[in-house]
Amino acid sequence: MEQEKGSRVDMESQTDWRMDYVASLENTLDFFSSLASDKDSLNYLLNGLKQDLPKLELNDETLSAAVTLMNKLPKLVRYIEAVEPFLDFASGVLADETSLRYLTTEMGRMTEPVQSTLDQGKSLLEEAKRRAKKDGTQIGVFTLVKLLRSPTVQTSIKVAKSALEVIDEKKQATRQTTA
Repeated sequence: MEQEKGSRVDMESQTDWRMDYVASLENTLDFFSSLASDKDSLNYLLNGLKQDLPKLELNDETLSAAVTLMNKLPKLVRYIEAVEPFLDFASGVLADETSLRYLTTEMGRMTEPVQSTLDQGKSLLEEAKRRAKKDGTQIGVFTLVKLLRSPTVQTSIKVAKSALEVIDEKKQATRQTTA
């Protein structure tokens, strides 16, 4: 019974909040509607704005955009409120030298294996290029046949063949979904 009473109070407070919110929006829209229809007040405001702001062209398109923006404000506020804690956290981390140092150290540790692999690949490629420049022998059909027997070449060819098959399957799947 006490739970029902508590949930009823919660629902009533939510309903009151929503009603206040809707009333506030209606009042705001009424204000802007009456402002838009009152040419003298609008001209007075615009003349004041012209002095303070760059040129403002007030026409149907501008007013329509302003009303559309106002209608979308509740949704924008929800998104901003959802992102705000992350921004506060990021600002706090970026402002604190200890946190920033820790973050950069950890990022370095996380990328270290990838960087190591890239460095190994780069050195391997440079070594292969250096050796290829030194080697002046002609490559013929028999040399290619001999190379094809190498387990490394066999593995590389299998990987390339499989990659081409996967690409072909993906293309066919894409064509079937679009057809």
